[in-house]
Amino acid sequence: MKKEYRSIVISKQNKLIYTIEKEHIKIDDLWDTRREPQQLKKGLK
Repeated sequence: MKKEYRSIVISKQNKLIYTIEKEHIKIDDLWDTRREPQQLKKGLK
């Protein structure tokens, strides 16, 4: 089963990446949006 990543904007430069697993929310990354998106994909694999 593939993970379905979700995100929420915390501030102008930060985004929280998370997944929902049954009854829990798992925080996968706190992302600095000024970085390159390719680095985010590598980090979440």
